[in-house]
Amino acid sequence: MSTILLNKEELIVSGPEVEKVNKTLKLFSERNKLKILLLLYCNGPLPVCVMSKALGLDQTLAPHRLKVLKASGLVEYEKVAKHRLYTLTNYTAIITHTRVVLDLSF
Repeated sequence: MSTILLNKEELIVSGPEVEKVNKTLKLFSERNKLKILLLLYCNGPLPVCVMSKALGLDQTLAPHRLKVLKASGLVEYEKVAKHRLYTLTNYTAIITHTRVVLDLSF
């Protein structure tokens, strides 16, 4: 276990917790993955074709990024007819991680 100082409060952070936050923050550092998360946050469930067009991505590139986000537990999908509607799984986790980054930035 390691101790870090954040906003003049002592926090105890274990190795696995740090690693989980680290992996999530790496996802946020890739521009298109972050854009997908923000798009889903602002618009709710969307199919790949809509996200690809909104982001200006080739329709074959978005599914790979969504697969990584799904594996991380940040997005999930529901099959509706021929489409997969992707949505955020946990708004709280995304907001919490974003607040940590912003707090560390200032």
